[in-house]
Amino acid sequence: MVKYVFPSLYCFIKICLCISPLTRHLPAGGNRMDTKLIETAIAVHTYKSYSEAAYQISLSPSAVSKHIVQLESELGIRLFNRQTKLNSVSLTKEGEELIPVFYSFIDEYHSILKKVEKIRACREAHINISAVPLIGTIGENEILADFYMRYPDITVEDIRRPVKEQIRMLKCGLLDASFLFTISSWHPDHFVVSEFDPEQFGLIPIYQSRRLLFGISTDNPLSSKKALTAEDLKGQTFIFSHAVEAHKSPLPDLKPDDFKWRIMDFRQKSLILDFVAKGGGILPLACKPVTHPGVRYVPADGWKEESHAFFIYRKNTGSPALRSLVSLVKEYSLV
Repeated sequence: MVKYVFPSLYCFIKICLCISPLTRHLPAGGNRMDTKLIETAIAVHTYKSYSEAAYQISLSPSAVSKHIVQLESELGIRLFNRQTKLNSVSLTKEGEELIPVFYSFIDEYHSILKKVEKIRACREAHINISAVPLIGTIGENEILADFYMRYPDITVEDIRRPVKEQIRMLKCGLLDASFLFTISSWHPDHFVVSEFDPEQFGLIPIYQSRRLLFGISTDNPLSSKKALTAEDLKGQTFIFSHAVEAHKSPLPDLKPDDFKWRIMDFRQKSLILDFVAKGGGILPLACKPVTHPGVRYVPADGWKEESHAFFIYRKNTGSPALRSLVSLVKEYSLV
């Protein structure tokens, strides 16, 4: 019987004693027992004396006595025989049967507490962030690489999501922070960042640009030009990350009927850059480019929009890991 340990000692005892006449002594209501009472009983058994047990667990003898009385009352059985003349105690028959269960339960209880402590520590050392899937970078890769170097024990879950999805996840608490990238013409909701409550969210600008680049195969004759105009780009195929952008022209003088488009998953960076290098299409890029064999970046002539990137984070989370990341991002801030 004693080898089975249940999360609640009271439930365990009730199950074990249901086949015993002692069942009639169990209290009604199913209240959970205070683990302190069990720890006191273990101390009394260990030191065979109320006074010595009181000394060892930093309680008064009267408090120890009250704990044992309360425990015996809740169980409906006596655990100890007191021998007043010898100032010592011994287990009753029922106490001998239950004391191993007490030890097992307390060991398991403290094991649970240790596991909970580890879980809390892991949670405090874990951050959920997001960034828009980009072929280039807005500086987030450099920031995160620096963070990993400084804080190797902190885990960062990097979830790539579109702008609107990031905003939703931030507001509902699914993300701790986000590297949010927007272009004023392609994302009309760019200014929604101003809707974040400053009492709940912090905002750090990390990137701003008025430049648009076109990633183009070095085998394409257009790659030799210093800048590309709308006239140069007519009839070309552009690569976009999702269908919403497919109807947006990369240049104001370029009509949607003047070009073709292909939708690709921007999380597959190497695949897309290989595709561009082979002449499969032209990649509009409003962020920092990444070098790739066979790809050259040519600036756009006539681009007048602004691209922005912010690090937005939830305030008052109590997370030391997030505070460390925020502190690092501020070193990269444009302000």
